[in-house]
Amino acid sequence: MEEFIYIYILWLLWCLTTFFFNKTKLRTVYSLGILLLIICVPYTTVIGEITLNSGVILLVFYSFGLLMMLSMPMKKYLYTLLFAYLYVIYFVWYITNPILSYPYFMLIGIIVATIVLQIFERDFHQRILIWITSLAFGQVLYTLICWSYSLEFTINYHDYYILFCSVLLLLCLINIWLLLLKRMELVIQGIESKKRWTY
Repeated sequence: MEEFIYIYILWLLWCLTTFFFNKTKLRTVYSLGILLLIICVPYTTVIGEITLNSGVILLVFYSFGLLMMLSMPMKKYLYTLLFAYLYVIYFVWYITNPILSYPYFMLIGIIVATIVLQIFERDFHQRILIWITSLAFGQVLYTLICWSYSLEFTINYHDYYILFCSVLLLLCLINIWLLLLKRMELVIQGIESKKRWTY
């Protein structure tokens, strides 16, 4: 059951987006996307000879939809391609040179991805879009590379979903924390202004 921890993370993400995000069209799109992903995760689809997880296929189309909703400058598309290639390189490196144990490998991936996304992009929605798009295309590219070199036994969708969901959860928690800090700051400023008027 521990290998399906990402299902619980997806449910937690759905609760965070549904109950803590501002009521916008994007919140609805995020919530529906998470619910569809929870439904599609256990299924696989065979395209030609290649077996792909249905959740990855959903994320590819979902990221296309988000790219149509949120316009990005060309530099952000290059970041997305860079993250997709880094994802492929990171997992191919783990296959060919397994120096790190599995928990450290995943932990380093989660921490580095979160920090790099925080550095490269300031807008929360753009971060989410870059992360979803780059990992969806990175996983498709990784699957194609593994199938072309007869390494299909190394394709592990659990690793993909754990990395995907953990970074999304961290990004959401950081965003909610920053929103709470801003609201606390506004409350403190309101209290200070009331104190000034009473004196």
